[in-house]
Amino acid sequence: MTTANSLAELLGGERIAEQRKIGRYSLYGMLFRLDLNQHTRHVRLMVEATLPHLDAFILNTPLIRHFCDGHDDPEIYPKLGDVQAAFKALMTDREKKELEALEDEAMGYVIDRFGDVDLGGYTYSQMLYNYRLQLSPEAQIVHYIDKIAAFYEVMHELMAGNPDVITNKPDPKGRRTDHPFVGYPRKTHELIAARPFLAELQKLKEVAPFVAPAPGLPWLTLFKQGEPHTLDSVRQRAAKPGAGRNTAYSDWLKVILESGDDELIKALYVPNTRQFANCP
Repeated sequence: MTTANSLAELLGGERIAEQRKIGRYSLYGMLFRLDLNQHTRHVRLMVEATLPHLDAFILNTPLIRHFCDGHDDPEIYPKLGDVQAAFKALMTDREKKELEALEDEAMGYVIDRFGDVDLGGYTYSQMLYNYRLQLSPEAQIVHYIDKIAAFYEVMHELMAGNPDVITNKPDPKGRRTDHPFVGYPRKTHELIAARPFLAELQKLKEVAPFVAPAPGLPWLTLFKQGEPHTLDSVRQRAAKPGAGRNTAYSDWLKVILESGDDELIKALYVPNTRQFANCP
């Protein structure tokens, strides 16, 4: 087997190119839509900002970083893609089993395509299955922050005055979904209630903003206050935390502005005009 320190180093080119083809939040019209690769980099930045607060826990940091970089790799499988969280929330038990079978296919696809490489004590396939089944605290913290990242990505749209993200869209069977400002607060609270490790982390939420659950916000008021993003306005929001429950949005902006690369920073204020096959 081949050994490498990072998935990007080992599986780079072709895998990253495939991630770039998948647009986030395909259910909604988005002004600042990210691709899958940009999203995974957001998650990595947020996790890196959180790790210094987790010294009291014995965690495998390289594994956490591999989870950050590779947790969405199965979405590269053309038959799977980015299944919307709002759809999953409405699935029947039968539909969930069908999705699980498709996810198994997807993991087999990316393992065959990119190779079951040795990541240092575990293989690519073991990493993917660990994450899929949430077998470790390392998988749980990345899965949780992935939801927090998704919440602030869509909040960025709300703060730009995008009405589509507060619309209750139908799923493929015509069932009414909850928009993200209802769905993500509920989902993150459910994860905390179900996983003792995440519940234990809540004692750190005053110092580690991305361990706090997605807040219930006055989303209609925020939408009405929305305005187009510019570099200056983004910097101002990062420097001046919102009142009360809105402070983590400023932390999210600040992490990207201070630690993100030029592409991620520009994506905060320059609308994305790229077309994605999986998005309207």
